[in-house]
Amino acid sequence: MLSRIVRRPLPTRLPRTSIRADSGLLSSPRQFSQLPSARHPTSRWTPSRPSALASRSSIAIKASTIPSIRFASTGAAAPSASTPPPNIDLSNFAQEVETHSTSFVDRFLPAIPSVHGVTDHPPDTIGYLYALGLDNGWGPTTVMQNALEALHVYTGAPWWAAAVLATISLRALFLPIFISVSDNTARMKELQPLLLPYMERQRNAIKNSDLQTQQQIRTEIMGLYKRAGVSPFKSLSNLIQIPFQFGSFMILRQMAYLPVPGLEHSGILWFQDLTSADPFFLLPALSSGFLYLSMKFGAADMPSQQVGNMMKYIRIGLPLFSLGITCTMPSLLTLYFLTASFLGFLQALIIRSEKTRAWLGIYPLNRPEIAKPLIKSNLSPEALARIKADETIVQTEKDRRMRESKGGMLATAMGTKGGLMDGVREQMKNSSEEKKHKDYERRAKEEDEYRKAMGRR
Repeated sequence: MLSRIVRRPLPTRLPRTSIRADSGLLSSPRQFSQLPSARHPTSRWTPSRPSALASRSSIAIKASTIPSIRFASTGAAAPSASTPPPNIDLSNFAQEVETHSTSFVDRFLPAIPSVHGVTDHPPDTIGYLYALGLDNGWGPTTVMQNALEALHVYTGAPWWAAAVLATISLRALFLPIFISVSDNTARMKELQPLLLPYMERQRNAIKNSDLQTQQQIRTEIMGLYKRAGVSPFKSLSNLIQIPFQFGSFMILRQMAYLPVPGLEHSGILWFQDLTSADPFFLLPALSSGFLYLSMKFGAADMPSQQVGNMMKYIRIGLPLFSLGITCTMPSLLTLYFLTASFLGFLQALIIRSEKTRAWLGIYPLNRPEIAKPLIKSNLSPEALARIKADETIVQTEKDRRMRESKGGMLATAMGTKGGLMDGVREQMKNSSEEKKHKDYERRAKEEDEYRKAMGRR
């Protein structure tokens, strides 16, 4: 009886509690995997329905585990020949890791779209970038994409030249706004000495917690700005170009990371590959240098001394930060930054020329004897000599400003845009004529005394 039990063959069927391939042991992916193949249900690890092959593999696994459990004390069981090796494809592992490893800047930007597998759109034609997968909807990025593609197609320029031409065109488009802001800034700078009494009164009102007086002073200052034809908020109009500059950055970044076919060999000079970083770091260094110079020349027009002091720290820290960021960017992007910073420096340098300002109708910058007639340390030697010749002008001007600061409106001096200090000029002219008349009377009196002295002899 015992021999019959021992010789009885094992059942060919396993119990229903056997392990199935779709129960989660093999099909469930790692929950925190970084590869897309382990996160999406379309992977080969998760079949949509249990197949016969899956059932047979589950039987083989169950059968192979039985002897290993019974004879675990005698040693490890040899792997069964019926167990197939796991079918894992690692051919695209490096590409997936490279796709998921992002730089510091890329962490805050949207992902790059994938290249379409097959496109019938011919290259170097309008719509080729869209056919490659660069679809940014509606916005400044699409506007700059169309402009860049039009320059590349209609002018026949390579992509690096099209990026430079697009940057120059964008600067030229917003040049009238820059001229208007420069004119407003120069007038605001000239108004600063006239605002000193208002600022002193406002500090006293803030110290005394007098809200009514503070509101009254703000109204008087806005009235002063209105009479002078200036606005403190006009400088914000330069911010209009920021969305288009960001759109240029985004489309060039997408083109370099895609990459658009041909960018690997369409560079110039030492950066032939526009999709990789500059090997000599010359483009980031030049870009940061021109950024520093443009901010240095632009800060000289700041009306407030406190803003000028703050710009000293910004114009040092921002180029250093830009240098660290652009060192790892593709050459196509750093070439764009270099062009933009060089144009900013050239624009700030030209706009400071008095001949250029007179030709464009921009208010002049260097007028210290008119802009600040009472601050002698800021006057030229000629203006200082004229003021010392007649101290009554200074005293009269002080009294006039004190009266107008109490009254509220500088109606006499701030009548028009072109002449902020016409009253001072007229008073100096009248005083000069009065001085000539006094000099004539003095000389006549000296001649009479001389004649009397000679007559006594």
